[in-house]
Amino acid sequence: MLSFWNSRWATEARLSGLFPRLFRLEVEKDAAIRERVVVTTTSNRLSGNWTRLPSRRTSRELDNLNNLIENYEFTVQGGDTCFWKIAHTGIFTIRSLSLVIDNQLIEEDPRLFETLRNNLVPKKLEIFVWRARQKRLPVMKELDKRGIDLNSVRCPLCDDDLETVDHSLIFCKCAMDVWDRVFDWWGFGSMANFSIDELFRGNGPTSASTLGKKIWQAVEWVCAYLI
Repeated sequence: MLSFWNSRWATEARLSGLFPRLFRLEVEKDAAIRERVVVTTTSNRLSGNWTRLPSRRTSRELDNLNNLIENYEFTVQGGDTCFWKIAHTGIFTIRSLSLVIDNQLIEEDPRLFETLRNNLVPKKLEIFVWRARQKRLPVMKELDKRGIDLNSVRCPLCDDDLETVDHSLIFCKCAMDVWDRVFDWWGFGSMANFSIDELFRGNGPTSASTLGKKIWQAVEWVCAYLI
């Protein structure tokens, strides 16, 4: 239900701000539109519920509010409900919004639509992983694509290639040095992941337990975040 006083429905501003004196006299400050407006086929009228009758300046506010209500055109008889047109139920859900966003994205690999999760790391790392897989990190190449004027789009650390998300997190000499140390520390030999998706999926040894794979994935995420 939309609030008569606190929702933006009749104007771009809330009625509580446009008519502050009347709002102070209101008994039920969260009243719905249908509780304060009587809609008929000929006109609309205000159905107030005041702590006392409006007088003087407050009565002028009341006249202005009555004029606004009388001339307002309701598309639904007495309606004061918002409908989420994207979902057939008319009810907003995060899932329905996510489906709309996913349908607007154009990616060659549908796996990138999937949100990877790991409850061993804080939420900000899950967000970082999502952004990295979508190429949404502020590396030189991505900044240049968005019209930011840069002196160079090459990697500022090694200068061997363009600074893309893949290069900065995997192929840069500095990144490779970190990964070699991490893989050696865990006894995995040299780095075996050669794509962002493989890296963040935590593709470790197949013999590891489910918890072991999750821990290894968390280690990779933390290292990529620090890089």
